Amino acid sequence: MEVCKLWREVAISCPPLWSSLEITYDSPLHRIEVFLERAKHAPLDITIDLTKYKPYTVARATNALGQDPLPEGEGQDVERIERNPRDRFYKVLRLIAPHMRHTRSLRITVFCKVYMCMAFEVLGTCAGAPMLETLALHRRCAGFCTGPREQEFVLFNGNAPRLKDVVLRTTHLDWERSRFLYGLRSMELMDLDVQLSPSFTTFARIAQESPNLEDLYFIDSGPSWDGPRGFLEDHGADSSGVTSTRVGVACRSSRTISLPSVRKFVLSHRRNPSFVSDLLSRIAFPRLTSLTLSLRWEDTTDVLYLLATPHPVTKQSVLGNLETMHLACIDRCQAPVVGTAMAAMRKVKTLRLNFHHVHGDWLHALIPVGTPDEPGGYGAVNLPLLETLHCDGVSGRSLMKLVKARAKARVPLVNLYVSDADWRSMETEHMEWLKGESGLQTFLAKNLSLRI
Repeated sequence: MEVCKLWREVAISCPPLWSSLEITYDSPLHRIEVFLERAKHAPLDITIDLTKYKPYTVARATNALGQDPLPEGEGQDVERIERNPRDRFYKVLRLIAPHMRHTRSLRITVFCKVYMCMAFEVLGTCAGAPMLETLALHRRCAGFCTGPREQEFVLFNGNAPRLKDVVLRTTHLDWERSRFLYGLRSMELMDLDVQLSPSFTTFARIAQESPNLEDLYFIDSGPSWDGPRGFLEDHGADSSGVTSTRVGVACRSSRTISLPSVRKFVLSHRRNPSFVSDLLSRIAFPRLTSLTLSLRWEDTTDVLYLLATPHPVTKQSVLGNLETMHLACIDRCQAPVVGTAMAAMRKVKTLRLNFHHVHGDWLHALIPVGTPDEPGGYGAVNLPLLETLHCDGVSGRSLMKLVKARAKARVPLVNLYVSDADWRSMETEHMEWLKGESGLQTFLAKNLSLRI
């Protein structure tokens, strides 16, 4: 794209146009330097993704306007990837390290542990990241790789006072020394072994110091148990045995805390059902409004029962305050607990179900029994406030039956979304009825993300 000299000078003198950097294996180092120089002191959003490796190729970086930042004659030397990509990554880290003082978001995705170790080593030398709000570290490969352990280095010398959102995937910190984990708004832990996870004491400390923590994600991860002593040793309990910290995190024992600020909780585990049961017993969510579950083992009855029955701390069930429920995977459970769980979700307005990994009993439980005119008829309707249903793996005939039954029971669905595959395979008769005669305000195919 040709740009006149005047507008080129205007663009160069506008730091926000150069403040977003997307760095890959083949991003020329000189172009990165130019972006950093022209961004001046504007808040930086830096994304480094080394998982799209194309050897010996050159990527032409563009600015926020989609323009080549370097006109002909300025830095047009062709730069090839060094034969040792580790050296190149180290150079990239050394380029961005001095700019951590005005970096607003930092996202690093790598394959191998040794690259993440390099990032920890370089970023650990930074005096601080006073403007950093988002930190996402993702290591794709969970296998063994030689190199120092990541937690030998404390990021930003422990100085990131504005940090709000943290994502750690297959990457762990020195949890005890990472005191910058406070005041968080969201926290995601993914694919962390028990020995690399934060202790329950440390997690309780992070929660205590994050009064506005709203979103919590445990994906094949979660705090490890550190014995009966710990958190309460530093907080005196009252006569009832419950400790209330200065930010409202209540503790009944050193193994039980209440997180009143958390509104969204995502829990996904492929193994160790006893760990999940312990987790749900020891963490209470008195104001949770959105829950996502993906539990991939043979029998999830015990976990669902814990969610549907009152917690000893809050005296109410986790499901009782939910407005949004997403079941991504609940392969097997005893039929009675499905009814118990459905009966507990009286406030749910939006439901997302992936019937490729959820038993059909959950769909049957949505179909009302009786009518409101019969004695106790309304009480037999599960999820009476349900308005929006997202589902994958349901036939058009079954959807017609569900929509008709709920309309007859005077608890009609308002919005129905199905997967693209279900939409394409649906019979014309069912499609036309759902579009025109069902009374639905919305009936659409959607690229549903119903899996975790």
